[in-house]
Amino acid sequence: KTRQVFIIEEYITGQEFSVELFIQNKEIKFASVTEKLSTPLPYFVEVGHIVPTSVHMDQTQALVSASLRGVLALGFSNGPVHVEIRLSPKGPRIMETNGRVAGDSIATDLLINAWGVNLFHVMMNHLLGLPCDASPKKHQASAIVFLTAKKEGVVTAIDGLDTLRQQPHVVKHHVSVKIGDRVRPAQENAD
Repeated sequence: KTRQVFIIEEYITGQEFSVELFIQNKEIKFASVTEKLSTPLPYFVEVGHIVPTSVHMDQTQALVSASLRGVLALGFSNGPVHVEIRLSPKGPRIMETNGRVAGDSIATDLLINAWGVNLFHVMMNHLLGLPCDASPKKHQASAIVFLTAKKEGVVTAIDGLDTLRQQPHVVKHHVSVKIGDRVRPAQENAD
């Protein structure tokens, strides 16, 4: 049975980002701003991430500062934090806060490829009382793109994987559909 309960939230315009933090004793040991690419209204399905952000770079510190103030206000003082935030015309506005590392390959791939920082290792060292080195080991960029269907239909072919495998800057790829699957334009992350 479907519940007839709704949450109504204010719509906030502006570029969406996520801020990945590792804090120890309420101090930032690592911070990175991820640029998010999303489908247009009404679904906002995330279709890509870029680390570090390539847009609004002059606002990076404001995004990190707002994220830190938000997580400290919620009582976080140690560990990884993933903050989803928009840069509205009135400044940074936090959308969601999570006491964990980021998903969608941000923590598992993009932070490692761009900064050389594995937040899982940093978190385990912290939990074990070992030294936590969260300082960037490199300064590069990394991105992920999720390809989605342009229209509703059935997958009839999957081409280009051999060419993709030959690209020197493609770190990894994954195909989550097979011939015969029904697809539609992205309305949720599973699409």
